[in-house]
Amino acid sequence: KKKYRERDQKTKRQKEIEKERRKRVGQRVKERNKEQKLRLRQKKGKRESSKQKGRRTKMSNKRNKEKERKKKKKKQLINNQNI
Repeated sequence: KKKYRERDQKTKRQKEIEKERRKRVGQRVKERNKEQKLRLRQKKGKRESSKQKGRRTKMSNKRNKEKERKKKKKKQLINNQNI
């Protein structure tokens, strides 16, 4: 009985130690992730804005071209009707 009790206590202690170690590792990982997110967010501020600007200008150009095309079509229709 004594042997078993000692063995059980040892395994219990080992499990507790392992649990604590996992906790610490988890906290470290959380901290690292937080720092990375912050760094990314700070970097993203500049980078994202330039990306967005490019996309925005592209889309506005597209829209303007479509508007021009529609205007030309309308003009042609009006001209055809007048003839």
